[in-house]
Amino acid sequence: MPSNIDVMSKQHWNYYLNTLSIITSSCCRLFVMETKEIVPRICDYDCGTCPLRSDQDAEIQASDESANHLYGMLQAQQNNGFYVYYCNLGYMYLATIIYSEDKEPFAGLITGPFIYESTKADQKPKRTKIVVPRLNSEKLNAVKVILTAIARDIEKNIEKIEFEKDEDKAQAEMMEIVSHLQLSSTPPPSCYPVELENELKNQVRRGDKKGARETINKLFAILYFSDVSQFEVFRLRAYELLTIISRALMEVGGNSEVILALNNQYMSELRHINDLTVLSTWLANAAHQYISLTFDLNEIRYHDMIYKSLQYIDANFQKPISLDDLANHVYLSKSYVSKLFKENVGCTFIEYLNKVRIEHSCDLLLTTDQPISEVALQSGFEDRSYFSKVFKRIMGLTPGQYRQLKT
Repeated sequence: MPSNIDVMSKQHWNYYLNTLSIITSSCCRLFVMETKEIVPRICDYDCGTCPLRSDQDAEIQASDESANHLYGMLQAQQNNGFYVYYCNLGYMYLATIIYSEDKEPFAGLITGPFIYESTKADQKPKRTKIVVPRLNSEKLNAVKVILTAIARDIEKNIEKIEFEKDEDKAQAEMMEIVSHLQLSSTPPPSCYPVELENELKNQVRRGDKKGARETINKLFAILYFSDVSQFEVFRLRAYELLTIISRALMEVGGNSEVILALNNQYMSELRHINDLTVLSTWLANAAHQYISLTFDLNEIRYHDMIYKSLQYIDANFQKPISLDDLANHVYLSKSYVSKLFKENVGCTFIEYLNKVRIEHSCDLLLTTDQPISEVALQSGFEDRSYFSKVFKRIMGLTPGQYRQLKT
């Protein structure tokens, strides 16, 4: 299997897959992008009881299953890492992408089967040999949140394992830089080059965590090689290095409160270190912790903003809300919210708002006898003709045609 998958043990993968199976009451499998295959795993839907396999020839079973899930994974790559799809028997499956640190998809989680509760009776799966969990739109959204959260946790766990394995390599690279400086005919700089500080800023701005670590190694090597005959001078240079790193992080949007709190903590610890070897080890860890914490907090902040945005829309979609209202709610600029919304949700603000409004209108059309104009108003549309236009674009039917489905 690909190296990204091998980073975690089989026990680790099974822990995540079993956790998802328990939460969703359905099967969860690992899909490998490189081989386009599902990793064999025994679950409650194996041994001929899975809806994709029941009453089918073995070769056709494998082909159909692989084709269905490959399709789901390919679509998920085009839809912000998540996709809902159906097998030829009418069962619903969920595909979630797992990305490498370089944002390349290397695996995916396949969860299912499910029966979607709004599926028309003549389209529902016919087989009833096993109990298949049912999802309505609210439960589907909840499962999507859980699947996405677990996929992100897997990515963080793999990154953490790889980082721990690379610590020795990073130390070796640092010493190689020191050796290069020693052998070079050009004397090492007496102060930290401005170019390296600017390079660090650009790497943090781009989200290049690996590059930022390498730049810190270079800065650390310059400090390590400095001609410091007195320990206090070395301590002063260490303080200077941490100041450069923290300043670079704050200038590109790092959380100033967290960074300043770290500064206070590190300055206090630095004053109590009186051994050069201990200080060298401590400083390397402190410098890299700045980077890890900054990247992790930025990601958390983005996710928090997206969660609050979706929550705000779900609570206010019946009102005439705008992107300006949302930006004010999350205390960010309109353009920045628009960019993050598109990157994380996979559609624009207005597209998502219309989707929520249309989903609500569908429930009203099927469960009430309210006039279509009233349904439009209660769903957040002030103009009935615009409502009908958006409804037809999203659902493929007019509101009147959709209402006839309940009969």
